[in-house]
Amino acid sequence: MVGSYRAVKLTTFLTKLKEQREDAEIQKESARIRKSAFEIAKANLQAEYPNVNIFEFTDFDRYSNRYFETKRLKAQFENGSFITFNVSVNGDYRINKKYDAVMATADVETAMNAFINQNK
Repeated sequence: MVGSYRAVKLTTFLTKLKEQREDAEIQKESARIRKSAFEIAKANLQAEYPNVNIFEFTDFDRYSNRYFETKRLKAQFENGSFITFNVSVNGDYRINKKYDAVMATADVETAMNAFINQNK
């Protein structure tokens, strides 16, 4: 609560408790809004693509040799491919990462031909 070993006035202690409670309420409200946004985005994706397994997971972003934990949605397909989405506070989502399991296991010739024929 307080960073010293000395005796603390009760009014100071009460003020610290009130500040701590206000901070906890703000964090709780923020978590509720974030959870609601993920539920909205998940429901929209599930309605649009009912055969895809969509779930929330924890991912890590790296910024200048530091890692930060972040929540994302993941759409997992039967063949092992997946798409991860960043979700904003209002429930909108955008693609973060795409992984194609078929292209990852393709040999050089198949991959080169796929890219050559891509714009035809």
